[in-house]
Amino acid sequence: METYALSRLQRERCEALLGESILRARVVRGGYTAALRLVVDLADNRSVFLKIATSELTADWLRCEGRAYAALEGPFLPGFIGFAEGADESPPVLALEDLSDAHWPPPWQPRQVERLADAVELLSRSGLSMPLALPRVCEMAMLTRGWHEIARNPEPFLSLELVTPRWLMRAEPLLLSIDLERELDGDSLVHLDVRSDNCCFKGERAILVDFNWLSRGHPAVDMACAAPSMHLEGVSAARDLGVKHVPSLVAVAGYFASHAGLPPAVGARSDLRAKQLECCRVALEWLATELELAPPDGPNAME
Repeated sequence: METYALSRLQRERCEALLGESILRARVVRGGYTAALRLVVDLADNRSVFLKIATSELTADWLRCEGRAYAALEGPFLPGFIGFAEGADESPPVLALEDLSDAHWPPPWQPRQVERLADAVELLSRSGLSMPLALPRVCEMAMLTRGWHEIARNPEPFLSLELVTPRWLMRAEPLLLSIDLERELDGDSLVHLDVRSDNCCFKGERAILVDFNWLSRGHPAVDMACAAPSMHLEGVSAARDLGVKHVPSLVAVAGYFASHAGLPPAVGARSDLRAKQLECCRVALEWLATELELAPPDGPNAME
């Protein structure tokens, strides 16, 4: 890992949170936001993972994540060390267990898919150790209104050439008729960002990270979100996990379809739209089969 030179202010803030001197900091690559991710070696021979906000958006997400870790309990969590709110224009800092020695897929090893599904189910049934106001999936337009946005402005989606205008015209009435606000409602805890770079494995444990989207909703949403990318990573069982609750699949496909053709997202990785396009291609194929629609017929559809 690349060595990182902490500024004086960063060092002071992080050492105050950790209660120990930092000997060395190394950059951790990954994630789809611009937050700074570090593994730091401490004078007491510990190593700790730090996430430091780099913008107002990442600061807001880090606050959400810090509250989630403080309120959740379960074997699916990394060790929560602490959170420090920004002061005097300093960015928030989150400190967690260093999981550098865990297995981060891909590749997916035997039984890891089942362990991840079990961890997601355990999260869905978990309680909170303190009151925490959480958003509801059924109120998130990015999931419930994706197909409506495409009906309003189809050009970004059609520019992907996954389907033709004729396919969309024929599929739209059915897709718009599904009441996703009702179908995605529920009181289960939902991670809402399960994918390979947000989970790892230590022994028998599947561990989830990046809880800034923690919400309440239908428990099937998480695996529907994860399944397209897992399929692209060679998981043969991903389709079965992704289609268990068809409305969740409709929502996920609508999310990818309404976002993949947009301009690059500010503050996100440059390959975000390309990843969304790949997942959209998979989700559309599954969606067409489950709803008995014609297969996607664009030149960039799955063969």
